[in-house]
Order: sequence, then C-alpha cells, then structure tokens
Amino acid sequence: MKPVGEKIKKIRELKGLTQEYIAEKLNVSPQAYGKIERNETRLDVERLQQIAKILEVSTEFISNFDERQIFINSQYNGGYKGTFTQNYNEATQQLIEHLENSLKKKRRNTVFTTTVSGIVARKKLKF
Repeated sequence: MKPVGEKIKKIRELKGLTQEYIAEKLNVSPQAYGKIERNETRLDVERLQQIAKILEVSTEFISNFDERQIFINSQYNGGYKGTFTQNYNEATQQLIEHLENSLKKKRRNTVFTTTVSGIVARKKLKF
C-alpha cells in the first residue's frame, strides 16, 4: 500500500493540477507541499481534509486510492490521463441520462395517473 503522499500526488496529476496550485490553496510554499507528496512531512487529519476538499474527493477516497484500479485498461487506450477523463466523463454522462430517463418516466406516470383519476372522478359525478 502506497503512502498517502504518493496517493495525493497521483490524484492531483490525474486531475491535471499543479503542486503550485495546491500549495497556493493551502497557503503554503510549493516546497512545503512537495514535502507532503514525498511523505517528508507528517500529515494531520485537518490538512488531509483541506487537500481532499481542493482535490474534490473525500479523505476516504484518498486513503483507499489505488491507481491500478484506474489503469487496468489504460495501457490499450493511449495513456492514463485521457482514459481516466474519458471513462469519468462517460460514466457521468450515463448517470445523467439514467436520471433524466427516470424523471421522464415519473412525469409520464404522474400525468397518466392524474388523467385517469380525473376521468374516473368525472364519471362518478355523472352517475
């Protein structure tokens, strides 16, 4: 299992962020941040939470991060950055489509139920 600093570095690289950017957000020098990634500085929970927020992931994601899970198919797809982004974008798009379709079905069911209820109510009133 890799040290947390190396995991942070890989996630940062996958997101296309620079050490300078993260250092600026943390209000530390790039050298101080580099020490975090090289595991030369002890990382406390508060600092890990700050880094996770900047990287837009959870601390649990950082702790459990294993680059091998991402790169399983990347060697055949032209490199890890493109593959990661492509897979992430495809998964996000599929989720959006699924949610939109579910919402459309719920709306159709609601309209149908309302229409049927209205017809039944009118029929009852006429008798």
